[in-house]
Amino acid sequence: MSAAAGSESKGRGEAGDTTHLCAADEHGMVVSLTQSIQSVFGAKTASPQAGFFYNNFLKTCPRGRHPYRLGPQSLPQSNAAPTLVLRRVGTSWSPALTLGAAGSRRLTTAIVQTIDGVIAHGLELPEAVRAPRLHALLERGAWVERPLLKALGRKNLERAYGPVRALARLSYRAGAAQAIAFRTGGDMLGVADPRRDGSAEGF
Repeated sequence: MSAAAGSESKGRGEAGDTTHLCAADEHGMVVSLTQSIQSVFGAKTASPQAGFFYNNFLKTCPRGRHPYRLGPQSLPQSNAAPTLVLRRVGTSWSPALTLGAAGSRRLTTAIVQTIDGVIAHGLELPEAVRAPRLHALLERGAWVERPLLKALGRKNLERAYGPVRALARLSYRAGAAQAIAFRTGGDMLGVADPRRDGSAEGF
């Protein structure tokens, strides 16, 4: 895999608590992994042997009647979405993209808009990851990075989504995608989102 030009390793904004990594080898083995400790430092307890913090996702389980309520066989609510996009090659399928993101609810936005940039708009992966983002809120409203706000117009966006909050270009609040594109011929291109810390390396 080759690191994308312009994939920055300096973070923007405060430290996060979700990590995504993608890895692939020449044999076609692909891993897309999202992990989070929920709030900062998770449960505030670390494993002395393994050196990691335990998460505190149980706090996301409602106590009343709810599909995610705390109890037997319950699952905490999660936005984690490690993703693999396949392309048909003859009669079989092979990886086209693998990606995931950090950023709570914004990670879905980062993933979907990156895939849309590559598949629907023909962007190279670095362009798709860096493209300005729009995140629609569950309640009415949206967060929009300034270049897209300027291109689409605040009034048009407010008609569609309600109140709009302008974000800086490459805003930490927009979420951060990490991805690998698989090119024909066997080449791979890894990209780390410049909105947060991260890196892309080939070995």
